[in-house]
Amino acid sequence: SAPLMDGVGPGYTEGLESGLCRFDFDGSQAEMFMDLTLADGSSLAVRASGQYDGSAAPDENFIERNGEKSPLRASFYSVEDGYGYFYFTPADIDYFEEIDMAEYYIAMSFDEAVLDAGTVDVNDNSLFFDIFYVDNFTGDMVEITSDDPAGAEGTFSVERLDGENSFAASMSIVFSDDLSVSFGFSGECTDMYAEPAKENEFEYDGTTSPISSVVLDTTADLWTIWLSSESGIETVDGMQSADAVKISAPEEAFSGEPVGFSTYKDMEFEYDGNVWNYENGSLGTLTVSLDGENMLLEFTNYDNFKVYYSGPVVVIR
Repeated sequence: SAPLMDGVGPGYTEGLESGLCRFDFDGSQAEMFMDLTLADGSSLAVRASGQYDGSAAPDENFIERNGEKSPLRASFYSVEDGYGYFYFTPADIDYFEEIDMAEYYIAMSFDEAVLDAGTVDVNDNSLFFDIFYVDNFTGDMVEITSDDPAGAEGTFSVERLDGENSFAASMSIVFSDDLSVSFGFSGECTDMYAEPAKENEFEYDGTTSPISSVVLDTTADLWTIWLSSESGIETVDGMQSADAVKISAPEEAFSGEPVGFSTYKDMEFEYDGNVWNYENGSLGTLTVSLDGENMLLEFTNYDNFKVYYSGPVVVIR
């Protein structure tokens, strides 16, 4: 997402359909990754490394463990109820729920006053803090707290920058003879509670299918939602001849609140010759809302069937 030179931005040339590009810097060393899809359908991938010849390499967030320095790729935070929670890792992950995929990470919780305290010595217990080093590969975990620094030496700091999720943070701590960690960070942290982007798709018995057409029939007492992986379907007749998911529920269920079969005993789901409803003892939760010509829908039977869709819908009135 970094701004690049004229000529390589999306839309600059009709020959480029889409692409990703990333530059990594470590002192004078540089590495470039590029993955492009051209308009004719062919692809171009590049990985190159070497000396950075620019006048000055950009400062990059880093994390260093026992002298091994890596780019600091991910940071997560939450400040709530008077406490701050922060996670820093070299892993290239996007959401907090992926933290277990990281080789290692630093977890920090502390009194919110730390954000205004500047540099904090780990042997100064005037402010509460709890710091973990976690290695997911080895299973090692080291903890130090303001009440028990466990022989560790060093300092850390976390302070706010402009913007709700912008922070500057640093650490230089020797936890033991076998472990030292330092890092420098400045930028935007990802909200710990941010959810991964969901795709419009349904999954049945382990097979995932995209949702390309959605029709909502509101002409009967029970509203009926049809979802199909085939594109361009805009009628009930078209859905009936397609391999479509059928969801029937009363208008009152379209509240945006989760409801189950016990809430609306006439609610029903059909797909691939199977029927889920209250009468046959099925489990399931539906969340659905309609805003004009757009619908948000989520369903699960807690077993082998789940649906998610957010987007435009053909409404038959």
